[in-house]
Amino acid sequence: MGRLTLELMKQTCPGRCGLFRLVSQAQARAKGFASFAAYARSLSERFPLRLEGEPGAKIREGALCLNEPAQAQVCLATFQVSRTLIPPVDTIVSDDLTTPIAALK
Repeated sequence: MGRLTLELMKQTCPGRCGLFRLVSQAQARAKGFASFAAYARSLSERFPLRLEGEPGAKIREGALCLNEPAQAQVCLATFQVSRTLIPPVDTIVSDDLTTPIAALK
């Protein structure tokens, strides 16, 4: 797992934080998603991928799936990049990266 995280961070802009996660079907369903594909759509809508730099662009912010959501059976591997590990106000505070603060109050 350490080598994978290191390789992912090499693709991340300097000064940014990266979070690697494995999401199970049970975790996705517990948050109201019928499939990994639905979970992935929500993730990409909430955290669009933004790249920066030339000639080799790196991830400035956003989330991406590391395996194909429509074909995943056991878990979905995700990687999210942001400026800090602390989520901004009114964004994400739960472990699933999809629940806004207002929903947790």
